[in-house]
Amino acid sequence: APRRRRRRAAADDDDGRVCRCRRAICRRALPHIAMLIVSWNVAGWEPTLRYVNSHYGSLEAYLDRHRIDILCVQEVKIGKEKLTKAPAAVAAHLSGWESFWSFSTAKRGFNGVTTFARKGLTRAADAAPLGDAALDAEGRCVLTQHAEFSIFNVYVHAAGSDEDGSKLALKLRFLAAVERRMAAERAQGRRVMLVGDLNIASRGLDVPWRQVRVPRAALRLDEGGAGPSDGDEGGEGAAVDA
Repeated sequence: APRRRRRRAAADDDDGRVCRCRRAICRRALPHIAMLIVSWNVAGWEPTLRYVNSHYGSLEAYLDRHRIDILCVQEVKIGKEKLTKAPAAVAAHLSGWESFWSFSTAKRGFNGVTTFARKGLTRAADAAPLGDAALDAEGRCVLTQHAEFSIFNVYVHAAGSDEDGSKLALKLRFLAAVERRMAAERAQGRRVMLVGDLNIASRGLDVPWRQVRVPRAALRLDEGGAGPSDGDEGGEGAAVDA
């Protein structure tokens, strides 16, 4: 009992407020502590939500357990119809929370980003912030404004197999649009945070090894140099450190 009382006393802030939740660190008692913002590519929100519910009982319990203040998820793959008809099935109306959704209207069941924030943290939100109707229709960016900063929750295009370069061109167009809107937010004196799945590898080590396989012939040295023996069989490609 004495130990418990000491913990509660330690949670007092400068104004004398006390939290009874018994947490070692509590944002209600210590409001100056930085908030926790989490980004997660869920690759399908409904199966992810079922997984969370099976382990934590509910999404609220998961968020509270990890003391998350803002959760940004990508690839939710949920359309507006689903959210309208069955909001509870996708945890759209959590007690004490707000959620902000951007859907793909260009291709239903694809893309989609959502930001969950504790009530009172969000001043405004924009599900079509890029000023480009075609890009906004893909549901790859949602902007939320919180106090003096803004969060861009994005799911950037993956170029993948791109023989004619059209996928890369679209990706760069999207990134340029995000950059412009971020600059506009900064021009208003707001700090900016970019979160999400950027589909960009900074270094070779950031790429899964199976995606850096190259044809074995490409590993051979110029004429006169040593290379893999002609009898070296190992498939079409060889894994190399990038």
